[in-house]
Parts: sequence; structure tokens; C-alpha cells
Amino acid sequence: MHVDVRALIGAVAKGDFDKALKIFSHTIPFPGIIGRICDHPCQKQCKRKEVGDALSISALERACLEYGSISEESGKPIREKTQRIAVIGGGLSGLTVALELRKKGYRITLYEAADALGGQLRTLSPDILPSSILLRETDKIVKAGISVQLNTTVTVQDLYRDFDAVYYGPGHTKVIDPLLRRNATGSFHIDHVSYHTEIEGVFAGGSLRLSPGCISPISSVADGYRTATSIDRYVKKVSLTASRDHEAPYATELYTNIEGIEPLPAVPMRIFKDRYSRDEAIGEAGRCLQCECMECVKHCGYLAYFDQYPGKCLRSISKNLILHRGFGMRLATKFINACRLCGLCREVCPTDLDLGFVNREARRIMVDSGNMPEAFHYFPIRDMLFSNSEKCTLTRHAPNMESSRFLFFPGCQLTASRPDYVEKTYDYLRSKLHEEVGLMLRCCGVPAEWAGRQECFLEEIHKFSMLWKNMGCPTVVTACPTCHHVLKENLSDIPIESLWEIFERTGLPPDAQRGGGHVLAIHDSCSARYETSIQDSVRRLITQLGYVIEELPLNRTKTECCGYGGLLYHINREVTQRVITDRISLSSADYVSYCSNCRDFFARYGKPSLHLFDLIFGKNMRDEAFHRGPGYSVRNDNRIRLKASLLKRLWGATETMREEFETTAVLISPQMEKKMEDQCILVEDVQRVIHHAERTGNKVFNPDNGHFMAHLRPEIITYWVEYTSEPEGYRIHNAYSHRLQIIEDEIPS
Repeated sequence: MHVDVRALIGAVAKGDFDKALKIFSHTIPFPGIIGRICDHPCQKQCKRKEVGDALSISALERACLEYGSISEESGKPIREKTQRIAVIGGGLSGLTVALELRKKGYRITLYEAADALGGQLRTLSPDILPSSILLRETDKIVKAGISVQLNTTVTVQDLYRDFDAVYYGPGHTKVIDPLLRRNATGSFHIDHVSYHTEIEGVFAGGSLRLSPGCISPISSVADGYRTATSIDRYVKKVSLTASRDHEAPYATELYTNIEGIEPLPAVPMRIFKDRYSRDEAIGEAGRCLQCECMECVKHCGYLAYFDQYPGKCLRSISKNLILHRGFGMRLATKFINACRLCGLCREVCPTDLDLGFVNREARRIMVDSGNMPEAFHYFPIRDMLFSNSEKCTLTRHAPNMESSRFLFFPGCQLTASRPDYVEKTYDYLRSKLHEEVGLMLRCCGVPAEWAGRQECFLEEIHKFSMLWKNMGCPTVVTACPTCHHVLKENLSDIPIESLWEIFERTGLPPDAQRGGGHVLAIHDSCSARYETSIQDSVRRLITQLGYVIEELPLNRTKTECCGYGGLLYHINREVTQRVITDRISLSSADYVSYCSNCRDFFARYGKPSLHLFDLIFGKNMRDEAFHRGPGYSVRNDNRIRLKASLLKRLWGATETMREEFETTAVLISPQMEKKMEDQCILVEDVQRVIHHAERTGNKVFNPDNGHFMAHLRPEIITYWVEYTSEPEGYRIHNAYSHRLQIIEDEIPS
């Protein structure tokens, strides 16, 4: 009958018997009867039996009746139908068929050979089922407006031509109606899904379907409930069998981890020999495991923050995809966009559910339909486009070389964070690989993919492919695990090799610092989740450098994302704080990673953290571990300077691409710098605003503090700057941004 037994027992455990009875009565048509005589086949499947005794479910249902009460609900007015249904037999199955079909508005006539309703129920001892309870429950039939014909023996032959459908449920007598007796054995066929017989419009069930001597009250009720559905379908002339897989009992895919659960025996009945006291029922219900999987929620700060289990997630995402533009849509997309898309949920899920894949597809759908606010991912997309602008990109063969067997591709984040390591690595690769190493500086385009902007992402991938072909199709050497993953997944024709595998094959620089047995906790990038060879190479290199590796509880295929994946940081700082705090608290040792973003994110949140490059090229490990990494403006400057430095040092070329506004000198305090960093406001944003204001005079003066206020909307974000002019430059007192567009108009005189 699909009673929500988990919710029912949960209510009992809290002592809320009224709520428990309401849950029970919502599904069971005759709770006063079933709650006393249920044969509880579900108890055999109770997960608790694997760690102690199964829950005494039938006894807890009885407790609901003893200690709970609910008001009689009048119910919705019945909308009368013209069709007439006959029910033969006043046992549990017949009563259920009659009551459920009456709720649907059919005109029901119930025929019972005895002088009262109840069938086999009337043979039970009053100690088990008091006659007053039986009378009160069966009286629902008359109150529902069902015509009851007692002391009336009829056959299917008598009725089936005069009614739109007939239900045959003779109960314990098991007398086979003459019309249904089609062979010498007296048996007849009942469809196991619809309970339709071989006679058109005639259905049968209840005890007829049970083996001789077998009694199952709950099966009789279930037969009646499902037969009512079949008769309703039959009258409406729709399929009797379609989409009914989950009406009967079925095995769910629900996984419940019982590791560490204490085995407990069933609570005994000490006060009453046949039922629980109130406190005993609460104690027995307290043994319930409240079966739920939640394996992904246990390991994912995003799901834990939103308090969403997978089924609820899928419903939330589905609901969001059909919402129109507006406030509700904005809130819903925050849920979709807070996922890190890292794939950990799939790794820990017993059924391989990948919510990251679902969320990524949802973002694409929303972007394509115009329902994704562009500002959600504005800053990371701007960062990507800047990385791939003429200011930062560079694709060349090695100096004095006209071809390349290898192409070093460090990725946009390393060039922004540690451009010095990019130069040192490129020099080292050229020395080890006979100068046959070209260089490409740009972004792989993954921010666009994470943002759901598939068209933009494919455009960046195509540009990469064209540049690679122009370089003669060399083997791409990746330093970033995300770039490695993106190229491997989207450009399968490109040969790719990890820098760490090449370091292991060709040897480390002789001046690399040695660890002297220092312990480092290794963090695997989520992008390298399935790259076993990279994971192994990194570990061998760290060991070779003289460090002792501590493995975090979740590593390799089950590693956790640092908090940057899926652009989480730009969408929800609270979730970011939660997931990073959880990750960096797993070990007291310094962390080491081989992803620039992971290393910088951990350091930003106070965790001493090193990149593998620090171990190879660094000089002072303590300083490197506590280095917080550059802010957004400096990261952009680093990319520009790296290109300029390489061009001048290796190719003897110079390139100046400074725009006019960049000459605007600005003075920014550390406090203001932090505020701008938190709000992703670049120094160049401030320079643009002031340059435009000073050139056009479009600014406002505040005589109270002597500050100027100006704004500019270069794209979809409006920037405001409060400043004063000093001999050394413009002093920045405040800066902020928003998505509102400021429209100026003249006021008519």
C-alpha cells in the first residue's frame, strides 16, 4: 500500500502519535482494522534486521491507533459519474474497491450474502478486533453513499450485463462463480497486473488470489486498491497495464549505509502483553534507521548547504527549467550554479547518479533559452576572454626553431599566479627535449563550459585546435589538470602528456630543494579524478624530492573539489567557505597540490599550501606555503608581463598594447584593495571610470567630503568610484558595482 512508514515511525519516535496516525490513515482506507490485524509483510524487508531485530511495524501501527487521534475529514465533494459498478463480497478487498471507486464518483452497489459487512473479519476474536471498531470502519461504506445489499446472493452472470464493471471478491468461501468456471478444475485466470478476468469487464481479487489457508489482510486491501484503479481505467477505456510497475511491492534502489550502526533488539512489551505502551512505542520507533542514502550529501558541502537529497535536487532542477524570468528563477538558478561540477557525487553514489552532469546540462539549457542571468558568470567569463586576448596570448615555436615536437601549454591560471614558474619550466623543457618545444599561452575555455555557454566554449576549443594544427600537431604538454581533462575530453585527436610524467621521465632540475622527510598532505585535483597515471607520477616526484606523503581521507577518484570548480566562488561565497573549510581541516600538515587554483584557494583561506612547482623551483618552502597568491588585477598584469618577458628574452621582440585609460594613476589602500578583490573589481575597472569621468566631466562632486563620484557601464556591469585627485594620482575612497543600468535624462523645465 506504500505507506510512508519512515515518516510514520519518525513521528512516533518524537511522540507525535496524531501525526503518525494521520500518515497511516492517508493511505490505508480502514486504519482501525488494518492497524490491529496487519500481517506486516514489509517487516521481513526492514533494513534494521541487518543490525539487530527488524522493527515491530505492526505493533507501531497499533500504537498509532491507541495513542493518536485525528479529526474526521469531510473530504472533497464527490463529483457524480453516470457509470455503475457492482461489487460482490463485503470482505476487505470488496470494501476497498467500493470505497475507492466511490471516491472517484462512481455509483456503487455492494452485494453481501451475510447479514453484515466484514467477511472474514467477523470471525476474529473481539480481543483482536472489537465489534465496535469493525462496525465503525465498515460504516464508512454507507456514509460514502454506497448502496449495500445484505443477505443477497448474486452471481456475476446476474450482474455483468447491467453494470459497467463488476468486482468479484467472495472472500474466504472461495466459491467460483459459474460464469468464471471455464475448465474442469474450476479455476480461472486473473491478470496479475490489472486483476481483470477472462470475462469482459469482470475483475476479481482478494483471497481468491491467495493459496489455500493463506490469509493476508493487507494483501486484500492492496488488491482492492489496485483493482479500483483498473476498473477506473477500464471505464475510461485506457490501458489497464501501462505504467503500473510500482503499484505492487518492488525493490527500491535506496542504499543505506549501516557501517558503525549499533545492533539493537526489539523493545519488549512489558506493560501490555499484546501491544506497546506509549513509551515503549517511542523506544521501538527510536531504533529506526530512517533509511536514506545521503552518501553524496555526506561528502558534498553544496548539497549539505542546500539540505537537498538527490531526488529533491532533480525535482528542483526540473522545476527551475520551466520557470520564466523573474524572482523565482533567480533564486533557483543559484542552486544550479552552486554545484562544483566535480563528479564526486557519482563516485560515492551507489547508483552512479552524477548531479554535476545534470547541473551542467541545466545551465546549458538555461543559457540557450535566455533564462540564465548573464551577470552570474560575468567575472570568470571576462577573465577567460582576457586570457585569450591579444594582450596575453602567445603561440610560437622555440627560438630559432621552425617546428615543434612538443607544445607546452601551462594554462591561464598558472600564468596568472606564478609566471616565473612558467618561464622556468619552459626553459627546462627546452633543455631536456632538444629545443623542440613550442609554447602556447591562453585559456582552454573551461569557464565557458562551466557557465553553460557551450557555443562560447566550443569556439575557444576550435581556436585551440586551429593553433595546434598551425604548430604542426605536436604533443601537448599540460601543467594544469583541468586543461588536461578538457583537451582529452573535447579534442581526442590531440596527443597529450602531463608535465609531471615528463618530469619523471626526463628527471628533475638538479637544484630542486629536498624535503628532508617533511610531511605533506596531498590534495588531488578533481579534474584529475580519473587520471591515475598523473596521480602516480605526482606522488613519485614528491617522494623523490624527499617528502613524506599523507593521504587525505578522500583522495584520487574520490577527491573533493577545492571550491573553485563550476565557478562556485563567483556564485555563492557561503558554500565556498563551507567546502574549503571542510577540505583544509582534514589534516594539520601543509597541503601540496598540482593545480594552481587549488593551491591558491587553500592559501587564501589560511591553509599553508604548496604547489608541486614550489617543491621543484621554490627556495623557501615556509614562505611559499603562506603566500596567499595574487589578486585579480595582479593576475591580469602577470599574464601581460609574462608574454612581454618571454617575447623580449627569447625572441627579442617587444609588444606594447597599453590602452589610454591604463595610464591613469590610482592610489588604493590595502583595505580598499581587499574590498575590490572580494567584489571582483579590477584596478582597470577603476581606471576606466576615472578616465571617462575626467575626460567627459561626467562626475558628481560632494561638497560635504570633497569627493567626486562617477560611474561607467563598459559592458553589463555598472561600476561606481568615489575618488579625490592628489599629486601622485587619484585616491580611491570607495568602489562598488551592480547590474542596474543608469539612464540619465533631462528634466523638462
